[in-house]
Amino acid sequence: MLVYVILFILLVFIIIILFKKNTLEKFDIYGAQPRILGWGLGTSSVESESIVSCNPGFLCNTENNFGLYNNNCECIPINKNNSSESENCNPGFLCVTKNGIGLYNNECECIVTNNKNNAVEKSASLPTLEPNCYPKDTNFDALCKLSNPKSGIKNIIPCKNNTAKVECGLNYIDGKYYDDSVLKTPCHNVMSDFDTWCKYYNSTSIPPGYNVNSIGSKELLIGSKGGCYLNNGKSDNSKASAICDYNHMEEIKKLSPANPFIDYNVFTNCNPIRGHNFIKDCAKLLNVDYGKAYADQIMGYDCNPGFARAKCIKSNDMKTFNNKLFNGSYDQNNQPVEQVQGTQCNCPLVS
Repeated sequence: MLVYVILFILLVFIIIILFKKNTLEKFDIYGAQPRILGWGLGTSSVESESIVSCNPGFLCNTENNFGLYNNNCECIPINKNNSSESENCNPGFLCVTKNGIGLYNNECECIVTNNKNNAVEKSASLPTLEPNCYPKDTNFDALCKLSNPKSGIKNIIPCKNNTAKVECGLNYIDGKYYDDSVLKTPCHNVMSDFDTWCKYYNSTSIPPGYNVNSIGSKELLIGSKGGCYLNNGKSDNSKASAICDYNHMEEIKKLSPANPFIDYNVFTNCNPIRGHNFIKDCAKLLNVDYGKAYADQIMGYDCNPGFARAKCIKSNDMKTFNNKLFNGSYDQNNQPVEQVQGTQCNCPLVS
């Protein structure tokens, strides 16, 4: 009897070990990490093909060349003779031969014609493809990124027969140029916390006066405006990317205007409280002469200890001030004097 009990315990022990081993083998020890081109978070392995969507017969790109999707959502390369290597077809869908782009017929033959009488369907006549022209439902942004991950769509140029060519450019997104100094996140779900994504993707050195949590989202670029596209080249409005900086959080400026009587909201970066000329900064930000700028309410706000921001006001707007709200130190006959918290603060009085 004791022997049976021991054998039963050993059998249970072996089953537990095998179950744990199988579970650990399926667990990705690397976790979530940025993908190679910075297009979002994911595991280190390639996405499962079962979740990939495609349009069979439409243009795609492989590691070495362009190709066409087959019925299994596989991207079949186009060989040196400019013909499709796909053994599968979808009648009525696009195909490529050495003579140009055409349509599959019911016998899986790629028919290219300029004569409507020879077309597979009356509405499906496609002539040979012009140089560098692709179907308009091509993901042109993906084509640009084949040459450089930082390249994007600068311009879409229409060709004949519902095709187009793309002009690519470094740091271009949907025809708009973004300087190298602009920090932009990859595409993520439009409902994501983009302030957190800004912190995650910020690989630049943090300026003096700020910390790792200082950066936030300045502007949300939805769909094609942010370089987010579907496989068919259409805008993916379920995703967005964000422009990040140190003066915004949740797309809102961190500081409110200096007073309720002006229609602009200008403030400086975080700078050392002592020894820094905030008026000079304000004059530059307001685009006025030094003597026509004021640096108001210089305080720490969101800056690191020892640093502060100033709210900027034009001298022409001083006449709108209400003396009951301000202490009168901004006399037009006096030269602008910086007000530093701890020495003399020109702040609204609290009634």
